[in-house]
Amino acid sequence: MKNIFFPALFLLSIGCTRSNGKTDLPNNFSYQLSQAEAEKIMGEPLKLNDSSSGYADGAHYFKCSYFGFVKDSITGFEGRLYYMYEDYDKESEAHKVYEGFRISNEKNSPLKNFAAADEGYYQEPPGPPPFILARKGTKLYRFKINKSTGHSSVDRLLEVASEKLSEP
Repeated sequence: MKNIFFPALFLLSIGCTRSNGKTDLPNNFSYQLSQAEAEKIMGEPLKLNDSSSGYADGAHYFKCSYFGFVKDSITGFEGRLYYMYEDYDKESEAHKVYEGFRISNEKNSPLKNFAAADEGYYQEPPGPPPFILARKGTKLYRFKINKSTGHSSVDRLLEVASEKLSEP
């Protein structure tokens, strides 16, 4: 039993490898949305509400949410920002998921082009809450301000999303 345990422990310690030779997620964590980036979008101090990562449906993923500390005096909402990053094994799968969301969301309100991506769009009030879906190669990025406050900004959301997509 010892002969199996230690090699298995070693393999776990160096990380799992996908069929294309990439590790689970980059070790530099640039795919994550930092608290500073989230606070830039929302224009107020935030706390990390939750985060998780894993592998499902042909993609490695990371998702998190940030919440404000107090209700906004203008809107009465506690700010909420959701973020998800996915890295698919195949670009065709990333495109397929992107297309499914695009087709579904264009029924809610007009989609505006998000030029920082291979494929991308955003939506903003008065229809749905501010939302960006962007695909760059095998990667999908989703940003959603679920509870806008008097401090949150669609322009800063677009700016941070553009910066995330420009990272290697």
